[in-house]
Amino acid sequence: MHSFTLGTTKSSTFGIRIAGPVPRPVATQRVEDIEVAGRAGTLTRLKGLGDVTITIPMLFMGKDRLTNYRKFAAALATAKTITLSHDGGRVRRIKHTALSPLTGETSGWAAAELTVTCQPYAYYASPHRQTLNPTGSTTVNNLGLAEAAPKLTLNGTGTLRFGLNGTYYVITSPASSTTVDSELMTAYTGPTAQLNAISSDYPMMRPGSNTFTVPATNSGITSWSLEVTWRDP
Repeated sequence: MHSFTLGTTKSSTFGIRIAGPVPRPVATQRVEDIEVAGRAGTLTRLKGLGDVTITIPMLFMGKDRLTNYRKFAAALATAKTITLSHDGGRVRRIKHTALSPLTGETSGWAAAELTVTCQPYAYYASPHRQTLNPTGSTTVNNLGLAEAAPKLTLNGTGTLRFGLNGTYYVITSPASSTTVDSELMTAYTGPTAQLNAISSDYPMMRPGSNTFTVPATNSGITSWSLEVTWRDP
């Protein structure tokens, strides 16, 4: 790895050079093994993907290294994402960070270590946006390697119906437009939450081909659109 980008700011802006190898993180599934009396082996309970941790050894170079170190510490306090130069352009969403004190200071450089804990997935840099057909079906290809959580904005009032990969969803829309956000697991109209808009699980898009369908009759949908960010483990 040669560099990283914190939010939209490159590490070189702070006079940082990478001082050692940085393994590319991959999310793994969390499991719980439960001992059951009389059972051969343990009972394994599968949980969600665990957070990933990135450790970056750094050198702050030049006469302004202390000032740049402080600027970098301040930037970490508000940073939401980090992009590693060897991670295929994928963006990591930051949960929290830890920056070590400067050590080994000489006339030209000082060392520090950054530890970043991120959400499990690596997200594509730009979201995919698409207007879906208000009648019939629309096929959308998920380019990621994991399920993606779509945000659907449906225009129409009353009971709205649509299908995704053969599973049908019913949305209660009290106004002319309702957004169903599977990542946040909520629905809303403008700034107002619609907690009872959907009674089933939130729709998810599998890797590869996905088909959105509007029923031929009584769909209630006049138009609708999709916004989704593909993601990898």
